[in-house]
Amino acid sequence: MTTSLTDALTEHTVREDTREGTAESEHAGIPRPARERTPRETGPTLHRLAAMASLQDWIHRSSPVLMHEAVLAGENPAEVAAAARLTVAEAHLTWNTWASRRLAAPANGESLTLLEYLRVHTAFASALNETAPSIVR
Repeated sequence: MTTSLTDALTEHTVREDTREGTAESEHAGIPRPARERTPRETGPTLHRLAAMASLQDWIHRSSPVLMHEAVLAGENPAEVAAAARLTVAEAHLTWNTWASRRLAAPANGESLTLLEYLRVHTAFASALNETAPSIVR
């Protein structure tokens, strides 16, 4: 999804850069001066940056919820962390930050029971214990 989003956002800019660079590439070995961006080119760049920031915000908000649901559904916490491209410790911390807030002050009816919290916490703690170096044990 991310690749298609960024490809769509940058397709116009890539085509423009390719057209302009073709004639100059015939003079190999001669450095070309850095060209200044025109206001027309800045728009798509800012649009891409804003889209990526929105995507990052969405991922930050939804990842703990998805990790919580996956662990409750019986998925291995180490695999959940890997799917989120996090270590088990990072996934546990990310999830715990979200879950602690839900326990303390449920938002818009999104309550989290203590039993659910303890089930997911225990699963992550067990996975952390399994991945810990033998020296720590």
